Amino acid sequence: MSSILQTALTGLTAARYGLDATTHNITNSNTDGYSRQQIVQSTNNPEFTGAGFMGRGVNVNDVRRVYDGLLTRQVQSAQAGASYFSSYQAQINQVDNTLSDATAGLTPALADFFAVTQDVAAHPSDIASRQGLLSGAQSLVARFQAIDSRLNDLRLSTNAQMQTSVTNINTYTSEIANLNQRISELTNSGTIGQAPNDLLDQRDLLIKQLNQEVATTTVAVPDGTVSVFLANGQAMVVGNRASTLSAAQDPADPSQLRVGLVVGASVMPFRAADLAGGGALGGYLAFRDNTLNPARDSLGLIGINLASAFNLQHTAGRDLNGAVGGNFFNVPVPIVISNAGNAGSGAVTATIASATALTSDDYKLLYDGTNFQLTNLTTNVTTTYATLPQTVNGVTINISGAPSANDSFLIQPTRDGARTLSAAITDTRLIAAAAPNISTAVGGGNTGTGAVSSSVIAIPAAAGFDYSTPVQIRFTSPTNYELRTGSPGFATVASTGVLGGAGTVTYNGWTVTLTGTPAAADTFTVSFAASGPGDNRNAVALGNLQNTQMVGGTASLQDTYSQLVSTVGSKAHEIQVSGKAQDTLLQNTVTAQQSVSGVNLDEEASNLLRYQQAYSAAGRAVAIAGQLFQDILDIAKAG
Repeated sequence: MSSILQTALTGLTAARYGLDATTHNITNSNTDGYSRQQIVQSTNNPEFTGAGFMGRGVNVNDVRRVYDGLLTRQVQSAQAGASYFSSYQAQINQVDNTLSDATAGLTPALADFFAVTQDVAAHPSDIASRQGLLSGAQSLVARFQAIDSRLNDLRLSTNAQMQTSVTNINTYTSEIANLNQRISELTNSGTIGQAPNDLLDQRDLLIKQLNQEVATTTVAVPDGTVSVFLANGQAMVVGNRASTLSAAQDPADPSQLRVGLVVGASVMPFRAADLAGGGALGGYLAFRDNTLNPARDSLGLIGINLASAFNLQHTAGRDLNGAVGGNFFNVPVPIVISNAGNAGSGAVTATIASATALTSDDYKLLYDGTNFQLTNLTTNVTTTYATLPQTVNGVTINISGAPSANDSFLIQPTRDGARTLSAAITDTRLIAAAAPNISTAVGGGNTGTGAVSSSVIAIPAAAGFDYSTPVQIRFTSPTNYELRTGSPGFATVASTGVLGGAGTVTYNGWTVTLTGTPAAADTFTVSFAASGPGDNRNAVALGNLQNTQMVGGTASLQDTYSQLVSTVGSKAHEIQVSGKAQDTLLQNTVTAQQSVSGVNLDEEASNLLRYQQAYSAAGRAVAIAGQLFQDILDIAKAG
């Protein structure tokens, strides 16, 4: 009877364990990261009898986690990609909306500004038109500043989100390391030696959450732990030890956060490419480095070209007082940042030598102890110079003091171009709408037949013009001449030339045409006078700047802005499409993974009924065994 009872009791125990596992599955059906569990049963060793081997019931060997490691890793990888695109898209959409806004973007502000410029050309002496131009300039400046302010707000927001992401990463890696310790102890314990299923699920969930922040790969270790690595191969968790990331002010650029791995007392910084495998942090870094900063640089490039070109033309004209025009805008200057770790006394300055030669690229200047290495941070091309100053892409770079070896400087020629752009004129009478008139005089002692037939002021204005100083053309032969300036008596030779077949002499933005044949020592004097209040020639030239290909010598202001809007818009669309594809991939991999590890309530309800029936049947067998034993006792008493 004891064997019947023992066998029945094993069935009762197995059914109870089955009910426990099923109930555990049902109650955790909505628990994130939970993998359903099953009991693993086997028959007990049979007992040999004269009639053969008699079974001794069932044994529950293990509670198994229904788990597919490959599918789990696929989910983690897909999650990293989805988080990357999600964080990138959330940020770039704001840039796209800001730049492309039909009302608040730069396009309508540029159109309005040149419209009021052309209104001055139509009514050069009208004070109301002139006031409209000043107001239009203020509105345009405000639009530049407003767009840059919005982009700067996104910079601050991105910094904050990167900081939060790094905090989450450090929390997850620390918890994964702690779980590694506990899982290893339980898995390798001589008294337990079974897999702690729920702890394994918790660890997988933490790895999945970690991949929401940064892409990782995992390697299972025989002791039950997992090692976690970043996409660039850097270990984040090994056994019960976790590495730490840092997000702190960048010593090379205090406006940016530098994300890196803490190694002892130093930090090994990451580039966007190091985290391009996925995760929200990788998305934030890529957005900042590949979209946000270039957008601010490009916007500043437009502002600097506008101010420089408008100033060049405006100072070629005459205002209502008859004076030479002054600067209409205050031209922004490049940013130069000394690395916080510099040891020397070197101070770098950067000035704009030619706005049309400017690009939106930033630069790093490194002194290696002997030479200066200038790296274009967009193209990653490094050029070595033995000395400074040097002019590169329209920027003249110089240094004073004594730099130490490995001192570095960040140069951002256009980053502040939109934020610091401002109008320089507030008086309507100072708008130089008129162009000066050229006055020519023939020397009294001339002996040749040369005469001036025409004269032209360069519009748009030529670089290096000077319309305030008279110039004497003195011929040293019938074809060779000197251009003389200075008083008294034009004593300084400023330039020399040869009279070509067209008979033209060009200097400082003006051109005169001579006919006949001058003799040696013949002179002609070119001087300038103010025009009347109705002269609009310079205002017309200012209005024509709207379509002048000034940016890089190949694109107008509007073309450059349109290119910026198009670039950001195309990238935003690319991120959106890629993000949708990645979300679909994530959904499919989760579905595949859940089809294996997820809890099916219908299946669990069936298991509940099955184990309930088994429990009842085993209980009935126990009752029968007890009754049989009682019957034997009754027979023994009766005997």
